[in-house]
Amino acid sequence: MPHVFVMFEQHPSTRTCYAEMSKFVKDVVDGKKISTKMEIVNGRGVIEEKTADLVTYPLELSKSMVDL
Repeated sequence: MPHVFVMFEQHPSTRTCYAEMSKFVKDVVDGKKISTKMEIVNGRGVIEEKTADLVTYPLELSKSMVDL
């Protein structure tokens, strides 16, 4: 899933994002089975080894989490 950081062309996460999107499109075109998973890409553009748990991953932020 693309996010806003892709507007920063040289950011490592942007390169990882485009590489993963390209891989997805190639897999679809090649007829490979697609499975859903949630991976975390750190600030260096590296996909973390542990996938995020879709059931317990926080989808909402509290005011204290975003308060400046």
